[in-house]
Amino acid sequence: GDYVEGEVGIVVEQRRLFKGVELELKGKEKTLIQELKPVPPSDDGTPNPPEIIDHKDSETFFKQVEVLFPAETRDRLDGNGECQLEPGRYAMPFRFHLPVDALPSMEFEKGNSSSGSKRKAEVKYKLAAKMKTESSGGSSFMGALVGNAKGKAKAEESHKLVVVGPTGGAILEHSNKPASHTLAKSCTLSRSKKPIQGTTSIDKTVFEPEENIDIKLEVKNESNKTLQSTCFELRETIAFKAKSKDHKNGSVIKGVRGGKEVPKQTNEVLEFVLPVPAGAKSSFKGKLIEVSHKISIEMCLPWTTRDLEGTLPDHIHILYPNAREKIAAQQASGQGGPPGFGPPGAAAAYPPAAAAAFPPAAGGFPGGPPGAGAYPPGAYPPGPGAHPPGGYPPRPGA
Repeated sequence: GDYVEGEVGIVVEQRRLFKGVELELKGKEKTLIQELKPVPPSDDGTPNPPEIIDHKDSETFFKQVEVLFPAETRDRLDGNGECQLEPGRYAMPFRFHLPVDALPSMEFEKGNSSSGSKRKAEVKYKLAAKMKTESSGGSSFMGALVGNAKGKAKAEESHKLVVVGPTGGAILEHSNKPASHTLAKSCTLSRSKKPIQGTTSIDKTVFEPEENIDIKLEVKNESNKTLQSTCFELRETIAFKAKSKDHKNGSVIKGVRGGKEVPKQTNEVLEFVLPVPAGAKSSFKGKLIEVSHKISIEMCLPWTTRDLEGTLPDHIHILYPNAREKIAAQQASGQGGPPGFGPPGAAAAYPPAAAAAFPPAAGGFPGGPPGAGAYPPGAYPPGPGAHPPGGYPPRPGA
């Protein structure tokens, strides 16, 4: 739901033909799973080390492209979408809208390449700028994006972004959904069997890092055994695939043990607090990578009796820090993004009334090439409010 915005600056040292700056924001999942393949011994019987096979996969799940021109060239573009740039400095603001269900940036790596045991999964975003020119002389990017282009060349520079999420309302639909699970076991009492039963419940399934998970355990102990203690663990699983290979890595990221004893023939209600650690990854599911969380339970009985173990069947969803405040603001605005930027699914970077001044694709914007799909890259207004058909006013200093 956030916006990626900034400015691309160029310095033109000599008059040249300019075809614009193509700015691309891309999100991609990438995975790697190594495999050791046996190699037959040499003809003289000497054993050979196994061959290391790299299984790689990637999936682009998000891509937006915008072509930028300086505001002062808007009326000088020819039918090919080109213009002559005079020597000087030019600034071109940009704004991209991230979808509310954008996957969060993440990295996981285990093992090493030399032993063929490397497992790697990552979700990354990249902002890349490309510029085409056809003229002698030199030009360069300035500011955040830096590159060089001379003669008939293409300048390209990219930067990595970090995205936290997901922020989709679909997850919040489960935020007030309670979850419960019952563990039961019969313990021998003389010649009959009497049960011990524990029902675990939580009042919601969506949490932020450093938020507490309040757990209630109702114990009905009709057996001749004493429940000595109980352990709850928050487990994080990272599962991913690369071509035909799969890998799953599970770990306990937080645990709590305790609770008073529950003697035989008694009932008790025990309460526990399981904090979500600050470093917990956001829960999400992509096409290649999934990060999930669950709570496991262990009810400890005397050593003569096997403990009761289980897992809450419902997944726990971990958001990013302060996610609820952010999502509440988005939902209060009646759209997927920050307040004041139009209805869901719209090109929310442009206020609806102002967008009408620059029809997309069909006719291009005033003074622009036919079929231009991008809105003119002048300065964007800070919030709602239409501008006249002349377009957005140039940003100061452009």
